[in-house]
Amino acid sequence: MRFGIIKTLGLFSAVSMFSGCMTGPQHELVSDSEKVYEKVISVPGVSSDDIYSSTRTWLAENFVSSKAVIEYANKEEGVVIGNGITEIPCADSECWIYTSKKAKFSMRIDIKDERYKSKFFNLEVYVRGSDYMKAGYYNYVTKSELDRLKVKFDDLSQSLKSHIERKEKNSDW
Repeated sequence: MRFGIIKTLGLFSAVSMFSGCMTGPQHELVSDSEKVYEKVISVPGVSSDDIYSSTRTWLAENFVSSKAVIEYANKEEGVVIGNGITEIPCADSECWIYTSKKAKFSMRIDIKDERYKSKFFNLEVYVRGSDYMKAGYYNYVTKSELDRLKVKFDDLSQSLKSHIERKEKNSDW
């Protein structure tokens, strides 16, 4: 009997401690409208045709297979829409549980002469399975995860810019 009480108190203490770590504002879920990141990038002196072809090449090089990644591409409209997966590094108390998570997303690149707009949307975060939930990608995204994803999306936008500028410099090889 006494062992059962001690076990129950221990379990209650552990649950209280871990639930306290997971209830702060950084663990609040964000709305669908907040799960969009856009950024306009300027690439002076580069035509929309060159930005378009560089974007397709960049997708193929950064996301394994452009055929699997690109959902829609239209040079005349100046649009490339694709999908990707990225890692979200852990933060704070999450690092006790995992070192990183995966997130799926869609991206749209709108292209004009000398600039493009990157838009990242349709975010889904991978959840490990448990007794209560099947493993898989879910559209539940916390504020903390979104903040870290925005940094990743900014890095991807800058990586595309670097690729466009590098290709432009090396066009006369």
